Amino acid sequence: MALWSDRAAPLPQLSPEPISPPLLPAGDADDVTLSAPWDTLVPRVAWPEPRLAKNLRYEANNEAIRGARRDDGTFTLTGAEVAARWRALAPRTAGIFALRDALFSQQDHPIDGAPYAVMLPPSWVTVATGEALAGRSLRGPFCAPLDDDAAWMAPRTLEDAFGVFPPSERLFEASRGADALRAQNARRTLLQLCADVHALAEAAPRGGAAVAEAGAERIAASDARYFGAARARIIPIGVEHPNPHEIADEGKGLEVAGRALPAAAVSLARAAIYRRRLRDGDLAVERYDLGVPADRARALDVLATLVPAGEGGHTVWLWCNGGLDARGIGGRPPDAHVPGFLAALRRDRRIDAARVRLFGKPHVDLRAESDPRAALEAHASRLGALGLPVSINWRAPALWRALALP
Repeated sequence: MALWSDRAAPLPQLSPEPISPPLLPAGDADDVTLSAPWDTLVPRVAWPEPRLAKNLRYEANNEAIRGARRDDGTFTLTGAEVAARWRALAPRTAGIFALRDALFSQQDHPIDGAPYAVMLPPSWVTVATGEALAGRSLRGPFCAPLDDDAAWMAPRTLEDAFGVFPPSERLFEASRGADALRAQNARRTLLQLCADVHALAEAAPRGGAAVAEAGAERIAASDARYFGAARARIIPIGVEHPNPHEIADEGKGLEVAGRALPAAAVSLARAAIYRRRLRDGDLAVERYDLGVPADRARALDVLATLVPAGEGGHTVWLWCNGGLDARGIGGRPPDAHVPGFLAALRRDRRIDAARVRLFGKPHVDLRAESDPRAALEAHASRLGALGLPVSINWRAPALWRALALP
């Protein structure tokens, strides 16, 4: 079977993608700058947004930016057109938090849309690093020329298709299915992943650390390809501390469900990926329950690796809470634990505390408020005293109405 790692089998090439998709109209003529206390708000952003606040950071939902689906569930826009939306929105803000952490948790949908610049999942980097540390050659994933239908039918099992890497039954079935559009999309995704893994294999003779660094470079390169010059305003979210559901069902984070990966591989991959991304801009890592001693210790250890004292550089946004529900959405805010954690952060000589910002979850819920503006001002004052921004589940139009802006 022609795994890319068989050196005699040439890596199939995709037809060239455009270097930069055409930008859509920016629509920023009516953008504003908000003064205190509203300058600490973090609303949601989607498409379209006729007016944004240039000095606010926003949270984005990948699905909301992708837009409409056809009756068969595929997206109406190409991957390049979705990337253009991100490129148009981000420069109009102080930054957009963007989940870009796993195969199905990134801006390109690997099956339902034509991928533009697929990101190598961090867990794949961990696996490859572990294989290199053990002195084993990488196996998989399978790839073949884009239009060779017979070749794509060759793998019979998930292991045939993915080798040592975390398998995706959805991607496997789509790549060989009767739905021609989804098959093309899935194959393009796999071909991009094959090219990334090829770079990891070339680094393997230099050891596990070299593989981790190669994976980090491939992830950073995909960030740059996808967002273009707007990458400077994108804050990628890395799910450093996922819950069991996110690991098993969503493939988030640096580990793989049901597989005991070497702790050294996880540490090398984490440091390489996150530190490399920090060279290009701010980074968010989630999620930590500041009421749990083990989570506080884990957060400090991660920060010591990412923002060591005396180094300088961009900011890490530590997404924290006081205990979330099973979905990771509702629950208790971290407010009561923030002063103690900040004191521990400042005492920790390993860490440059000036490069750390806390971002509390869950978001402030204003749906039941009779006077949303007054409630929002109270939240901004309370959280501002703790040095926290205010996450609100509103898009710009709802925010403008609450603030009584024209």
